[in-house]
Amino acid sequence: MPRASPGAITWIDAIGPDAGKRLPASYRLEGDRFVFIAADEGARGRMNSAPCRG
Repeated sequence: MPRASPGAITWIDAIGPDAGKRLPASYRLEGDRFVFIAADEGARGRMNSAPCRG
């Protein structure tokens, strides 16, 4: 069975104002980096990301 790319999961936040909320999220590996992106609760559709600089 083919895997989705990026991978999709539901993240249940544990701290802060979003504690207990189910957030749609995606992840992918970029070489030796793990990239994780979460959206607001109830969000649907494709999540895009831009590289973080810092």
